[in-house]
Amino acid sequence: MAELLEVDRWTLASGEAPLGVCVVRFREPVLSAREIVGFARCLRIVWEYAPEGLGEMPNDETSERLEAFEIHLCAAIESDRTAILTAVLTFDGARQWVFYTDRVDHCGLKINSMPQADERYPIELEVFDDPEWSYLREQVLKRVRRELPA
Repeated sequence: MAELLEVDRWTLASGEAPLGVCVVRFREPVLSAREIVGFARCLRIVWEYAPEGLGEMPNDETSERLEAFEIHLCAAIESDRTAILTAVLTFDGARQWVFYTDRVDHCGLKINSMPQADERYPIELEVFDDPEWSYLREQVLKRVRRELPA
C-alpha cells in the first residue's frame, strides 16, 4: 500500500453520461485482492453541490471549494495511511471520493478535526465492507472503461 501512495499515479477519464458530463479520476495501478489486506472497508464521501437529475458540473467557485476540501481530506486521512483514496467521481451535481480503510472510527475522528471552511462541509459518508474492492472494480472502473475511454 505504501508503494501505491508513493507512486501516486492517476488516470483521468471523461465523457458523456446519461445526464451529461462525467469525470472520473482513479489511482493506478489498481491493486489485486492479495495486495489490499488491511483496507477492507469502503468509505464513500459525497458532496452534493447541485440538485440531482440535472447533470450539472461544478462551476469555478464550487470547484475551488471541492479542491480545497480534497486537499484537507487527504492530508487528514491519507498522510498516516489511515485510508487510501482510490477514485474521485464528478457527475450529476455531486463529487464522490472513494477511500478504502479498516480504521473507520479513526477516519471519522480525523475528518471531524479537519480545518473547515466558513460553513461545515456539506458531505455525507457511507461505509461498507468491501474486502475485494468490488465497488471500485465493478461500479467505478468497469463503467469508466466501458463508457469513458481515457
